[in-house]
Amino acid sequence: MGRRLLLSFLLILLSLGLQAQLPSPLDSATTAALESRLEEYFAALEREPVQVKIGECDFMLENCTDSLVRQYVAVRIYDHFLGSNVMGDEAVAVHMVDDWFIPGKVSMYSDIDMLNARVYAEFHRSSLIGMEAPRLTLRALDGSAVTAPAQGAASVLFFYDTSCAKCKLEMLRLREYLPQLDVPLEFFAVYTGVSEEQWKEFIDTRWDFDLPSVRVHHVWDPELESNFQMLYGVLQTPQMLLVGPDGIIAGRSLDTDALAQLLPSVLPQAYEYGSNTSLFESLFAGGGTSAANILEMAEYIKEQALARSDSTMCRHMLGDMLYYLMDTPGEEVKLALRTFITMYVEGDPALWSDPSDIRRIVRPAEVCKDLLDRVPVGSRIPRLKVRGVLLKDGGPVDLSDVRNRRLRSLRGNPAYILFHTPGCSTCDAELEAVRSVFEAEPGARVLLVNPEENGVELLDAFDLSVLPFALKMDRKGTVLAKYISFL
Repeated sequence: MGRRLLLSFLLILLSLGLQAQLPSPLDSATTAALESRLEEYFAALEREPVQVKIGECDFMLENCTDSLVRQYVAVRIYDHFLGSNVMGDEAVAVHMVDDWFIPGKVSMYSDIDMLNARVYAEFHRSSLIGMEAPRLTLRALDGSAVTAPAQGAASVLFFYDTSCAKCKLEMLRLREYLPQLDVPLEFFAVYTGVSEEQWKEFIDTRWDFDLPSVRVHHVWDPELESNFQMLYGVLQTPQMLLVGPDGIIAGRSLDTDALAQLLPSVLPQAYEYGSNTSLFESLFAGGGTSAANILEMAEYIKEQALARSDSTMCRHMLGDMLYYLMDTPGEEVKLALRTFITMYVEGDPALWSDPSDIRRIVRPAEVCKDLLDRVPVGSRIPRLKVRGVLLKDGGPVDLSDVRNRRLRSLRGNPAYILFHTPGCSTCDAELEAVRSVFEAEPGARVLLVNPEENGVELLDAFDLSVLPFALKMDRKGTVLAKYISFL
């Protein structure tokens, strides 16, 4: 698209007679014709990579044999990319200075223009997108040396001044965005001023919020020993750059919205735990698998992954297995789940040290373990009075016969409690299967409890995160088993 448009542009030059002899300076009709075609050409190049833009602009100038036309086109290219809002276009402007104006292939209109162009290039050529980020040695509040950007981690360099209104506005946006991140990020807040008192006050009043995944480094360089202004093009504030874990500059002159859009591109995508549970579904298909077999499989997975020195595979497979176990009903599964959490989550914190894994694995496992530990096997049922339907034989189930019952007074031999909810197909299936209990255990009693008809104390006492939930007890109310099924 760009090259075809360029050839069209050159044909216009020829048709205007601009490749031969031109008046000096160019008249308004000539510049208007050039301007029209250049604007069209710039629009066609807008979405092209920077190197394509540079190559096309060079090709254009090489075909402008008349010095006045070449000068007009070269200056117009420089001005366009100097003022472009497209991130990365500043590289084209720097290229024009370094490869066309400084070598003398084309002249600027005045010495002042040339001086400004040299200054611009000098302050931008070290921090262009795609370049290795310059290393800075800055100072923290306590005077210790801090190197920015961080090695092996995504880093943001945010240059600001305490008296800068735009900086304060950007800080408000950052306050909203940064706490939402669940990926590790090194954030270097670089104060460009010289007042330590104002700096400390700014930190105390503007950075008073929690950042679970972002590590903020408050640094400055009042003596300008690091040369950060020239190395990172800090001609004004705020100036924000993004550096990938590979140390390559991925974005510059960013605002918070642009940072939010760009950050995922430099970070490995977070693994979606629970998306690959088909292996475990096939391994443990049909139920009947013992807790011992489930845990044996977990140990085998870990041993095989670590034998390959592949901690990532180990983490992903164990994480998928955790999600499978949490989502799968059954007494043996839940028995295995509690031990799994103890051994492979709590027992190996180094494996889950990433902030994202802490949020998606460690925290859910903690909640799950708390639920699993409620009313443990061997303990007595809580002294609670609940509303429910008591079944003493295998007759029809009448869910309307709801009465207040004391859990420790069921006196069944054995006694069962089935927590259920209307409209749940699995609950309905369990209710249909309840009658089979009395055939095998004539002295049994079954209490049907709808949690919606009871108070919050029921939710605090039992794991009712997923219904149906059933447990078994003896005549004295000692829990014999839980997470059982009547099917």
